[in-house]
Amino acid sequence: MKHGVYARFGIPELWLVDPIRGTVTVHASPKGDAYREVTEYRRGDSWRSSTLKGARVRTIDAVGPER
Repeated sequence: MKHGVYARFGIPELWLVDPIRGTVTVHASPKGDAYREVTEYRRGDSWRSSTLKGARVRTIDAVGPER
């Protein structure tokens, strides 16, 4: 995947949204060609985005409701 390219250019967060599984995988803390932190959030979870000034992000807002 292109994770390495994003990390290499210092993109602070990479979100991979999977609406079918109802997950968001957040890659953070880039170093070299990789991200040091990878966390998967499921529908119903939320997290604080370091790049959005600490705003709370709800997984459901990214993946939508269950079908």
